[in-house]
Amino acid sequence: MGNDYFVSSSTVVPVTPDVAFQGLLDAPLERLFPHRSGPLPSIARCEGQVGAWSEVGQTRNVVLSDGTGNLETLVGLSRPSDYRYRITGIEGPFKLLVSSIDGRFTFEPEGDGTRATWSWTLHGRNVGARLAYPALGFFWRRWAARMWPNFAGLVTT
Repeated sequence: MGNDYFVSSSTVVPVTPDVAFQGLLDAPLERLFPHRSGPLPSIARCEGQVGAWSEVGQTRNVVLSDGTGNLETLVGLSRPSDYRYRITGIEGPFKLLVSSIDGRFTFEPEGDGTRATWSWTLHGRNVGARLAYPALGFFWRRWAARMWPNFAGLVTT
C-alpha cells in the first residue's frame, strides 16, 4: 500500500447516469484518448475484445501510439453508478514504475446531469517509484482533462 498513488478527475455532463455509464462502456478508447500528455501516449486501438465491453472478466489489449500497450480487464460493473477495470502487462517506461493500475469510473446524479468521476490507483513496483508519481499525476490530470470533452461529445450526440 505504501507504493500506491491515487489520482482523480471529474466533470458534469448533461445526461442521466444511465446514458453516461453506457456511453463510457460503448466509447472507443481511441476516440476518448486521441491525444498525449507528456509521457502518456494517445491510444491507437484496442485488440482482442470479444463483443460489447460489458461482462466482468472480459479483457482487451490496449495499443498505445508509441507502440507499447497493456492488458485491460473489466473487474466490476454496478449499473449505472460504477465501472471498474484493472490494467496489467504494462509495457514501456512505465513498466519500471507501475506494476498495475486500478481504474474506476463513477456516475452520480448532479443537478440536471451526471457527475462522472475517473480515478486511477497506481500500484508501484518499488518505493522509489513514489518519486515519479507527482509528475505522472500532473500529466495524468492533463490527459483526463482533455478526455472529458471527447466523452461529453459522445454521450450528448
